[in-house]
Amino acid sequence: MARKILDIFFYISFFLLTVATFLSFNFFDHYICDIFSQFQVQTAYLALLPVGYFFFKKKYLLLMLSWVLLLFNITPTVGLYIPNQAAVAETSFTLLQMNIWSPNQEIEKVLDEIESKDADIVLIQEIDAQWKLALQPLGGKYPYSKVIAREDKFGIGVYSKLPLEKSEIAYFDSLRNLPSIVIHFQVDGRNITLVNTHPCPPKSPQHYQSRNSQMKAITEYLNTQKGSKIIIGDFNNTSFSKNFRSWKKTAGLYDSRKGFGLQTSWPSGFYPLRISIDHCLLSNDLITLKREIGNNIGSDHLPVFLELGTKPSLISTK
Repeated sequence: MARKILDIFFYISFFLLTVATFLSFNFFDHYICDIFSQFQVQTAYLALLPVGYFFFKKKYLLLMLSWVLLLFNITPTVGLYIPNQAAVAETSFTLLQMNIWSPNQEIEKVLDEIESKDADIVLIQEIDAQWKLALQPLGGKYPYSKVIAREDKFGIGVYSKLPLEKSEIAYFDSLRNLPSIVIHFQVDGRNITLVNTHPCPPKSPQHYQSRNSQMKAITEYLNTQKGSKIIIGDFNNTSFSKNFRSWKKTAGLYDSRKGFGLQTSWPSGFYPLRISIDHCLLSNDLITLKREIGNNIGSDHLPVFLELGTKPSLISTK
């Protein structure tokens, strides 16, 4: 009887994993399917269970199909571990991206992380009035800033050591009117346009549409800009989503994680469910020299630190 129950359990598990894998392709362009696509790595890990069970039971057809499920879900991660071709950077600069989580009371942890990383530009999401006040001490070290505080977890800010030629609040999302910050600066004469953004999580059809329209509008905007380009922030999306791939292709950008692995950042407190939704996409004339996940700052997100370099052979605007 116990063996029969165990068989039924693994048959059902295999069926559910098959459904989850199918939905993750998001053929229907639906927010539920999009959510399934965010957790493909976890689906791959779970597929190891029927792989082991069907091998033990010598059910080779089901074993083969379980391997197919596992490979479908894990293959998209492989490219993130293959390094880019080595390139010499002409010059470099550093970024620190942090979703600090508005209810977070660990102010010292946030300030300590900013101090220890000592990035040239700090990009923060979820700034409310309390956090705007708490971050004021950054003004001494980061004299150039642009901040909009909001009480709905969509406040956003940029703090920079580098002079900003232009900084502005931009509303790329016409559905929910959420702010992003666009900055223009130079590194060794190179013009760079950077967008710090935080679209909606896809927890409803409306939020799903809002997130997608915001990111699409940003990529279309960057296509009108000259020089190097960067999109950074909490995208509320993983690279396994077909929408993410579409944005990346539209803007002609690449994922800064390439060669550095998954680098999961949310939720900070539960590793088995942790996924990569804090991103930095770059134009091809920029190189990722270093990318790492930072320390726990009391937020539900972990910070992302990057050192970026410029390719001397592709200088387009000086």
